[in-house]
Amino acid sequence: MTAPATPDLAAVAAFWQSAKHANPDTVRGDAYRVRAIGNTPEAMSSILGHVLRGDKRGTFSLPALHAKTPGTAPTVGDYVVLVGFDGKPVALVTTTELEHITYDTVTGAHTAIDGPGVRELGAWKAVHQPHWTKQLAAVGLQFANDMPVVVEHFKRLHPATDPTAAKARGIEALPPGPSRPSIHALDAFWRAVVIARPDLTLPASYEVRWIGIDAPTTETIFEFIQAGTKVATFRLPWQLEAKGHASAKVGDPIVLIAWDGTPRMAIRLTATEETTFGGITGEHTGLDGPPVQDLAVWKPLHRDFWGKELAKIGRAVTDAMPIIVERFELIYPKL
Repeated sequence: MTAPATPDLAAVAAFWQSAKHANPDTVRGDAYRVRAIGNTPEAMSSILGHVLRGDKRGTFSLPALHAKTPGTAPTVGDYVVLVGFDGKPVALVTTTELEHITYDTVTGAHTAIDGPGVRELGAWKAVHQPHWTKQLAAVGLQFANDMPVVVEHFKRLHPATDPTAAKARGIEALPPGPSRPSIHALDAFWRAVVIARPDLTLPASYEVRWIGIDAPTTETIFEFIQAGTKVATFRLPWQLEAKGHASAKVGDPIVLIAWDGTPRMAIRLTATEETTFGGITGEHTGLDGPPVQDLAVWKPLHRDFWGKELAKIGRAVTDAMPIIVERFELIYPKL
């Protein structure tokens, strides 16, 4: 497993200045610590999402490990910049309270400050015991039930509101076939996207789409997108008009779901072109997945597929039929 990146200190310093500017009454001075919580991209994205949402209000640490790394022990009033797996800053918190207990006296009242998935004491121990056992072993120490534990309560200071909160668009426009995604799953996925891509300025909403005609073709299309061999899709204004939906714009992010409704990928439109069915050329179809990049294959396949869909709204495929060619880039997971 790849280790978390070294914190980007320049980005952290800029983030700190932004926090001070936005919160002059609560963020003062120039002293802060930098901390990463979690050890995998998925775990860190989940944890940081909970911090941003406000449903994780604290964390836990071991004095034995602090003693091995001077300057890491928490104190009340500390400012802590939390960074993601890529080392980029995500949130600023301040330590509000410390409780010094032992591992065997941790209760559900303590773990209630943690993220939703580990608030139940049994779940919390199932995660923390192996994690701390590994960390302690790395510095020549052993896990013990009576070892000291610090319960760190914190408050998020910056950003003041959750920047990953977004509104999903287009769920009602999904065609029959794929399962409808849960809003909770989409919300969690979008948080992971925003946290993983701080280099992008993502808008406050995203569209939800399903690509394919069944489960196997959807999975194949995901593989093409991941490999970079499918970099565009095609839409019909007639269908959008019939459903009362506007065309997507350059820069719009789109979450792609699997047949079972699970969000799997996020793409962003990089260019759009309006043409007609008769105006589609090999240059256009070359942007699609390998099996249909040949114009002679692409046209009859789409004529048949779109013909069945348009018949439902009283239209038929013609050479003059408008088509929008949407070029996109994969933004999550990265290539």
